[in-house]
Amino acid sequence: MLALKISAILVSTYMVAAMSTEPAPATAKCGLLSFQWKGPKGIECLSIGGTLVNASPPDGMKCPKHYYYRPEGYCAPRRPSNDKPDCENEYLKWNETTFTCTAVTTSAPVAAN
Repeated sequence: MLALKISAILVSTYMVAAMSTEPAPATAKCGLLSFQWKGPKGIECLSIGGTLVNASPPDGMKCPKHYYYRPEGYCAPRRPSNDKPDCENEYLKWNETTFTCTAVTTSAPVAAN
């Protein structure tokens, strides 16, 4: 009987020691096949892969590769990533306000007098 109690204590101790002290990943809060993303509306859950119905961005705007345009008016990633959005074009730049790739505006150089 004593051996059984000792075995039970050892097993429970092993189980506690084997548990991770790391917090659960953020995706655990969103459910299966979803992930958390911080966008223009704050933290939201997005479906991995995006939506079945994709809207088109307005003229002058584009979504980066692996992003899709949401009907709410911004681009969102299709999968979780820590990488900065890449607009893949020297004439487009990621806009942190609109969450889209927008045309880079260059100002004319000021002539020296």
